[in-house]
Amino acid sequence: NPANKGAAFRYTAGTGIVGLPDLPGGPVGAQASAISDDGQWIAGDGSSDLGREACVWRPDGTVFGLGQLPVGTPLSYATGISNDGRVVIGISGGSQGFVWTAETGMLSVGDMMKRYGYDLKAFGWRIGELTGVSADGQYMCGTGINPDGKTEAVLLYIPIPAPATLTILAAAYGFAARRRARV
Repeated sequence: NPANKGAAFRYTAGTGIVGLPDLPGGPVGAQASAISDDGQWIAGDGSSDLGREACVWRPDGTVFGLGQLPVGTPLSYATGISNDGRVVIGISGGSQGFVWTAETGMLSVGDMMKRYGYDLKAFGWRIGELTGVSADGQYMCGTGINPDGKTEAVLLYIPIPAPATLTILAAAYGFAARRRARV
C-alpha cells in the first residue's frame, strides 16, 4: 500500500484476504473498525473529498460514505454497525457521537434523541462517544457527561423502526435518582 496508508480488507476461509475499496476523492487509506456478526457488513472510515469519512462496506464489497456532522474537525469514523447494516454509530467532528440510519442519515446523538422526544440538554447531559451497538441496532453504549460534569457510561435504547419515544439509561444509579427527583 503506497505511503503506508491503511487498507481495509475482508477475510474468509473461502476467499482469503480480499481488499475493500476506499471512498472516492481522497488519498488511499481506509480502515475497518466494526463488523456484523455474520461478517457481511463492515464499517470504518476512508479518505474522501471531505477528509476522513465514516463509511460502510456492503456484502458485495462496494462502499458508501456516511458524511460528517457540521461541527468540529472535518472527520468522522464508525465504531459499530448492526447486523443488517441499517444502524451505524461513531464519532464525528473529533468528539461528537453520531447515529446513522438509511432513514435519517447521520445525526448527532442529541439530535437523534430529540427526534424521539427526549432532550438531553434539558437534563444537563451531553453524550460524547458511542462505542458499541447491539446486533439489532436498538441498543448503543458509550460515554456521556452528567449534569455534575463527570464522565459516565451510558446505554441508549432506540426502537427501530422508530416509535415516538426514546429512552436513555445511565449506568450510574445517581442519574436515575436525579431524573426521578426532577419529574
